[in-house]
Parts: sequence; structure tokens; C-alpha cells
Amino acid sequence: MAFENALHLFPLDAAPKGHDLIHWNSNTLWRSDYDDMAVGYFFFAQDIFGEQFSLWDEQVWRFDPETGHSQM
Repeated sequence: MAFENALHLFPLDAAPKGHDLIHWNSNTLWRSDYDDMAVGYFFFAQDIFGEQFSLWDEQVWRFDPETGHSQM
């Protein structure tokens, strides 16, 4: 957790409670709800509003869960 728990960074390996990076990026969780809008992104964090932060094309992107749109 960072910024007084406003940003959750996913751990590299399995955590006792929660998800690790591999599990969070699998298609068995939330990603399947977005069809191809989340394809190609590697998500590593989320903020308190549920916005996802990802890496794609050597840049950090923000993924809006309400619209499914990404922006740098």
C-alpha cells in the first residue's frame, strides 16, 4: 500500500489475502468483463477508486474501470 492506502501495488508472489501480479492479470478475474479492452496491458496497481495502473509499450497507463478506456 502507498499514499496512505490510496494505492495498492500488487505483490510479485502470492499474498495471504489478495492477489499477486500473475493472478490479477489472468483472464479468470475482472479482465474477462472488458473483452479486448484490457488485452496487452500488464496491471500492477489500483487506486481507491478502482482505476488500474498498467504497463504497455514501455509506458505507464491508467485504465478506467467504468469506461474501459486507457490513457497515459
